Amino acid sequence: MAKFTNDTTLLIQGIKGKITEQGIITDSKTKDDLIKFIDAFKALTENNRN
Repeated sequence: MAKFTNDTTLLIQGIKGKITEQGIITDSKTKDDLIKFIDAFKALTENNRN
């Protein structure tokens, strides 16, 4: 059973203009949002192991 929160969902509008073809994130807000998402998702999955 998946438990999603606002922190474990991420919508990036206009993604094509924010990440290069090589996968480099060029938009600082997108990069910050992605880091927050990864941290929240990691915490969610670690909490579900126990």
